[in-house]
Amino acid sequence: MSTLIDKKAGTMSTLYANDIAMRAARSGRLRGARGLAMALVTWKQQENPYWYGNNIPGELLSVEMLSSDNRTDSIRYTLFERKKIAFNGLSAQPNQRKNFILDQKPSIMP
Repeated sequence: MSTLIDKKAGTMSTLYANDIAMRAARSGRLRGARGLAMALVTWKQQENPYWYGNNIPGELLSVEMLSSDNRTDSIRYTLFERKKIAFNGLSAQPNQRKNFILDQKPSIMP
């Protein structure tokens, strides 16, 4: 759905979304979408050894998942951190992270 680069932190992220989430994001109604599934995958950047001057994904840092079922508007947040090797569902600020992910706009493809 979208990509993000944090030069200060040296990370890059890709936001993946199912068709329900994509349609809802394009129409501006993502927060009430039932059946959505989204994953924000974040890697540490590393230099590309095959192309001078650019970066590629390196070590996987985290996967943040948002999902809702078809019966409720409630959106669940789950966090996977590489160092913990387990889905723990916790974040220091889960509502802040959930809102950050939901506020991302889909990339425009030609």
